[in-house]
Amino acid sequence: MDDIDKKIKIIQSLKEDIKEYESIHTDAAFRKVCRRMGKRPLAARLLNALGRAAAILAIPLLMGTSYCTYLYVQQLRQDKDAPMLETYSVAGQISRIVLSDGSVVWLNAESKLVYPARFDGKKRNVQLTGEGYFEVKADPEHPFFVSTPDGIKVMAHGTEFNVDAYPEEGKVKMTLVEGKVDICNEEGRRLMKLSPGFQVEYDKEKKTLSSLRVNLDAVTGWTEGKMIFRDATIADVVKRLSRHYNVDINLHCDAPDKYRFRATFSHESISQVLDYLRLAAPLSWSFSETRQRSDFSYPRQEIDLWLE
Repeated sequence: MDDIDKKIKIIQSLKEDIKEYESIHTDAAFRKVCRRMGKRPLAARLLNALGRAAAILAIPLLMGTSYCTYLYVQQLRQDKDAPMLETYSVAGQISRIVLSDGSVVWLNAESKLVYPARFDGKKRNVQLTGEGYFEVKADPEHPFFVSTPDGIKVMAHGTEFNVDAYPEEGKVKMTLVEGKVDICNEEGRRLMKLSPGFQVEYDKEKKTLSSLRVNLDAVTGWTEGKMIFRDATIADVVKRLSRHYNVDINLHCDAPDKYRFRATFSHESISQVLDYLRLAAPLSWSFSETRQRSDFSYPRQEIDLWLE
């Protein structure tokens, strides 16, 4: 309603201007000027006609200019108050998001990204909960910040990196694929610089940072729908299987670090994956029966997994 009222006021203002223009006796004014200048009546009539034509043309021009100015002001106001958007990727799903600056974010299962519809100001800020792979568009004058719920930020100008920040995990992991990034605290103070092929782990309990070289394919393979395990414990395997297949796996194991797994999966079913893992360790499992709820929905499939 505010927009309509503003447009009506603009039109009313224009009508008042037009009335004022019409109240001016242009014929008398031109004849008076011509008498003083000694011009012929024909010339006076020509000048009068041209003046009228100019006035007629000026009215729509004025209206168009006023409306365009109104739209421009409205656009500036919208840019200043850019709304925040939120994308959530459910279990078993990977989402791809293209930001307003052309940067691309791959969002892993059970992850959330909060970002503005348009980037304003000197910084490009987004908030990640879960795991995301970022392909940041280069812009040295506008650094790109990824904030996590634990107060750790990744600052980049134009680069590719992976951030693993699931709330239930004890560590936040940031892996650089190419380019350069800085690891910062909540206030934006730089804590560590990261090099390609390396991963920084932030221990949530100890509040410490550590760096190590990692296998990039194992870290980023999920963006292609792959699960790549390299020296992974059964606990790590279970977490990733749960998110990838949207199932709840109850692990029964006294020594979760006893066995390490090395494997790559892409299109296999959960049963096929467990069959392959059983070749490397004494695994057994059972699927619970899923029953429809009173609201006609179904709970997530539950799997009990034993490792001797």
